[in-house]
Amino acid sequence: GQKLFIPDGNLKNTDLGGEVNSIPRGIFANPLSDPSCSGYSWSRGFLYYHNGIDIAKWPGCPIRAVANGTVIYSGWSSGGEGYNVRIDHGGGIVTHYYHGNGELYVKAGDKVQQGQPIMYMGTTGNSTGVHLHFSLFYKGRAIDPAPYVSFF
Repeated sequence: GQKLFIPDGNLKNTDLGGEVNSIPRGIFANPLSDPSCSGYSWSRGFLYYHNGIDIAKWPGCPIRAVANGTVIYSGWSSGGEGYNVRIDHGGGIVTHYYHGNGELYVKAGDKVQQGQPIMYMGTTGNSTGVHLHFSLFYKGRAIDPAPYVSFF
């Protein structure tokens, strides 16, 4: 009954509507698991025009990788993301962490471990306050992360 996630494994999926059956459940850590992150609140959920979930906290906190992987981007994006980190976990699964304050602890090409700090929460880019915008992509398609990541 134990669930395993094998980075760079071959996930097979035929159902790309709604939830994706090939993404394992119960293995992704809370990106706000740092003790200084307690007291955050759910700000906005996954919608057809919003490719992730927003979790707000003032004045912010360290953001951690939800699973092992390779950083594929770390820096500024002018498309509304502000300072952000993107991690490839293998098997077509990529996570994005947006609106950091500019304290980026990783760079492209770095291997990260689950729970490793990757950046500090902020309000850069298209942001209305300090929060983490967290997105989960499977084979390039945004998926609601709520069923796969335990945020509370």
